[in-house]
Amino acid sequence: MAIFSKKSSEKSIIWGALLFIAITIAGFIIGIKGLTGEKVSLNDAFANGLDRGEIVSGVPSYGIDHYALKVKHTVRGIPVGNDYYFYIIDENDENALVVRASKDFGKNFDSEYQNSKNVRIKGKVKRMDYKVRSSLSDNGGYGGDYYIDLLSNRIAIMWLFVGIVGLLTIIIFVVTNMKKKNDDFYEGTTVSKVMNGAMAGGFLIVAVLVIYVLAHT
Repeated sequence: MAIFSKKSSEKSIIWGALLFIAITIAGFIIGIKGLTGEKVSLNDAFANGLDRGEIVSGVPSYGIDHYALKVKHTVRGIPVGNDYYFYIIDENDENALVVRASKDFGKNFDSEYQNSKNVRIKGKVKRMDYKVRSSLSDNGGYGGDYYIDLLSNRIAIMWLFVGIVGLLTIIIFVVTNMKKKNDDFYEGTTVSKVMNGAMAGGFLIVAVLVIYVLAHT
């Protein structure tokens, strides 16, 4: 029974290590992808609509001064943040687009919906979640399939940070195991404790960041 238990434990460690490596690689890939895309002006986006993957930038003439929709995110009942969706409107007051932004984005627009602070937006176009689209449509609002994510750069950078921290953690893990094999007195030393602490911290940071970005992606 002890043999089977040991083999099962070794398999769990291997699968856990492979999963961590996969998350690290994904962090770099998703992060880089999130920062790249075809550049499109906001005026063109209003005129031609949105296509997934485009990076839209420009100064909206008008916008709603309060969010049109708030989406709460939880993981097993634990809150992990909210998403806020707003409308921006072209200079002719004819076309509207949805953006995901921080809670205070509406403060850039006055009571007449004019862009009083001349805020410039930039974000990647993403496909709208079915529940978000339905909620906006049910409230008599925008019913399109896409939105401009003004938080896309932040999310992409967080994914890159996942990759960087993950890579550093893997390096520490490899170095630590090499030290254990080559130095019988390594375990229990101050260096060993520091390395183990750094490795545990790396695993925790990656886990927390992945939970957060997955909830907001």
